[in-house]
Parts: sequence; C-alpha cells; structure tokens
Amino acid sequence: MYLPENKTNQTFTVLFSFCAAISIMILLSGCPYNTSFPIEKNPQVEVNQSYLGNWKGKLIDEVTGNSKPVKINISKTDDFNYSVVITGKFQNVIYKRNEEDSIFATMFISVINNKQIANVMFDKRVYFADVSYQNDQISFLPLAENFTSFFVKTDTELKNRIAYHFKTRLHPLYEESYCLRNLTRVIDDTK
Repeated sequence: MYLPENKTNQTFTVLFSFCAAISIMILLSGCPYNTSFPIEKNPQVEVNQSYLGNWKGKLIDEVTGNSKPVKINISKTDDFNYSVVITGKFQNVIYKRNEEDSIFATMFISVINNKQIANVMFDKRVYFADVSYQNDQISFLPLAENFTSFFVKTDTELKNRIAYHFKTRLHPLYEESYCLRNLTRVIDDTK
C-alpha cells in the first residue's frame, strides 16, 4: 500500500509515540511500593548537606544482569526538602538508543527506628527508599511492592508497617531492579 510521505511520517510518529508511552508505563508501573501519601504530612528531618550534589552509578536489572548508567542531582529546595533529577537511558526503544531521559522528583527524609527512609514524590505518587550514606557514597534502596501484605490507608499505618518490616526481616524486601547502590560523587573540575 502506498502512503504519501507525510502519512508515512505520521504513522511512524504515532507508532513511535505509542512504543515510548508503553515503555514509560512499564518503567513507572514497576514494582517499587508506592502510595498517594508520604510517611509524614510535614517533614521533620532537616536536609543533610552531605547528600547534596551530583552522583553517578548504575541500575542493574535483576533478571538480565544488564546495567544502565544513571546520574542523579540532589539539591536543597528548603530546610526539609530536596529536588532530585535522575538521568539515564531508561527506554528500551531502539529509536531512542542514544537519548537520555530525566525524571524530576522531590524528596524528604523520615526516620523510622533509626533508619532513614526517603519519601520520593513523582507523578502524584510517593515511593519509599531506604537511604544510607557511608564513605561519601549514597544508596537508595526502594521498598518492594510486596514488603507488606496489608492495604495501607493512612500515614500512621504506613509508618508502622515500615517499622515492623525492618524490625522483623533479616533481609528487607527491596525492588532490586530499581536499587541505586553506592553512588559516587561527581566532582566538577571545570571551576
């Protein structure tokens, strides 16, 4: 069937957009636990200056073992909140092989039983990650969707479920394909 050139381009654009949308939906609807509300209504933990800056690391797919480089910029928006930009090649679409995507989020830290839990707000959802910082390396380990079998309805209930999970589990349930382990600081030498 012959299509005029503009119809071919339009068909390709629609097909490409559909594939990109499906890929983004798969990426965003993965398995990290998320809710429509954070652990706390008002952040209580002040911004940790050590977390600020540019970081680099890898996302490792737990099924295939493939890794993708990731860059993260963490900046302070006020005394209790962070702005987070995650950049990497998240798409598996052949046509976007050399393009990077960016995820823009906000974050604040809650403390539950001496564990720092990041409340990461993105696309009207809140994701939760265990945060650790040692030897100028930072790690974000998101809780897996099945970390609790209960339907959580309130922030207090969520805080209690997370506390119970870390108290009773020798190995907490993290969503391994989304874990960012031992990110290293990027030093800007252009100054």
